[in-house]
Amino acid sequence: MKLNLNYKEMPVFPYLQRKELPTKPGIYYIGNSVSPVMYIGLSRNLKSRHISHHRQGQFEGIENAMIRYRVLTEDLLATISDLTETLRRLEKQAINYYKPPINNTPIPNQSKFTTVHGQTFILFLTVD
Repeated sequence: MKLNLNYKEMPVFPYLQRKELPTKPGIYYIGNSVSPVMYIGLSRNLKSRHISHHRQGQFEGIENAMIRYRVLTEDLLATISDLTETLRRLEKQAINYYKPPINNTPIPNQSKFTTVHGQTFILFLTVD
């Protein structure tokens, strides 16, 4: 499988225009002109992922934030048996290469507990 993950060759637009993202699976980078790759993520649907991203506040706090993305092509999708695993592998490969700083920070506003298995994050939901 060959997919170009070079940020310089990805479509790019301001993060505030994220609703224009395609509804297709892919990998995305958040950054700006000074630090083009500050966060790397994956999604089965790029647009819906960024309607309410768990790090949206962090992304909006980046001066002149941009989103770069690479959609998995139909030809490539036809050869993939496990989309989630493939996206995770691509994300890991890109993170190992670019070492984006936000990926290594705790998710804001999530309770953190330490267990014998290490840090655990728990999301509390309010039910009306």
